[in-house]
Amino acid sequence: GCRRGVSGTGEYVYVAVPQANLRDRVAAVYNKVGTVKSGDRLEILDRQKRFLRVRTAQKEEGWLEQRFIITEDAYKAFQKLDTDSKALPSQGRGLTRAQLNMHISASRDADTLYQLAEGEKVDVLKRATTERVQKNAPVPTAKSKGKDAKPEEPVKLYDDYWLVKSQAGHYGWVLARMVDLDIPVEIAQYAEGQRIQGAYVLNQVDEDGKQIPQYLV
Repeated sequence: GCRRGVSGTGEYVYVAVPQANLRDRVAAVYNKVGTVKSGDRLEILDRQKRFLRVRTAQKEEGWLEQRFIITEDAYKAFQKLDTDSKALPSQGRGLTRAQLNMHISASRDADTLYQLAEGEKVDVLKRATTERVQKNAPVPTAKSKGKDAKPEEPVKLYDDYWLVKSQAGHYGWVLARMVDLDIPVEIAQYAEGQRIQGAYVLNQVDEDGKQIPQYLV
């Protein structure tokens, strides 16, 4: 309380989790002095280890774990992604399998700002495939001690991502395997163990007086 009203640094960050508490001190036992939510703009007042002392737009001050925030540059990148993606047509609808982070790019390590709830419906806009960064990949070794032996290269792994639009109107990249596409039942049964990436109605045909859709799958 005695530090309330301390001058700011002029540096701003944004909350990157659905909700977090502001602490009155950096300690295992603390009092809650405020609450912030995803997208809130905070001014940095001080730094201590992995914590930041911040001030909210409502002039509340407290300590917040640094892992709960992103930089102003990262926030502007998300705003640009929103602007650039608004004109993209929806390629279909999907349903999330679990709570998902929405990334700024198709990468596990990319910055996140918004989250999708489990079972949330999303619009699928674009697909991308990127190589997975293997942090503990084995060092290539030679198969034999022969003169012409070549090092054995580690196997490359890849991830599929979808650019999606949330119900709140936010855009971000998520792992494709964590979203089930809303595929019509009449064609989903013909997947035969394959994963359907998209289904589009080409036209309608007459069958016994009924209009039946034909799909591109």
